Amino acid sequence: MEGIINMPRNGAFKTHLPNFYVPHSPDAKYIFVARNPKDCCISFFYHTRDQPGFGYWDGKFDDFLELFMAGELAYNDYFDHLLDWYPHRSDQMSLVFYTTYEDMKMDIKWESEDMDFTFTGLNHMYEFNKSLKPPEDLPEFEEVRKGIVGDWRNHFSVDQTERLNRKFL
Repeated sequence: MEGIINMPRNGAFKTHLPNFYVPHSPDAKYIFVARNPKDCCISFFYHTRDQPGFGYWDGKFDDFLELFMAGELAYNDYFDHLLDWYPHRSDQMSLVFYTTYEDMKMDIKWESEDMDFTFTGLNHMYEFNKSLKPPEDLPEFEEVRKGIVGDWRNHFSVDQTERLNRKFL
């Protein structure tokens, strides 16, 4: 947290933290990206499975899904996380742009034009972030596995889909 507070201004960082952990500033602008819970679950499953330093998971997907639906994984409950940020979506004072991963994948240009405030230098920061290398003491990993909308269909059984739908949708 200290690193975030002391970072140079006009900087950008990506986080999965709940809203209440993010230090807020009236000068900051925020983009919150929500994702389909099924795709989020699949992405999180592979993230934990493939990264031993991050709550390593070596169990079956069905067990992981149960923990995901119960909100018992790192970052707590998926829906609590959404609900923590959601009230700020129309709060002009907090400068939070709320969108979905699916909408961004369909048309990122439209999404960025839809913002009622501007983010200067996003393309520059994107290119800069791509050029950064992780610290040498971190294990190697791919941060983005596929990024495909609807990839959950290749992993969820009919029963798993029905269970998640009954619980949340």
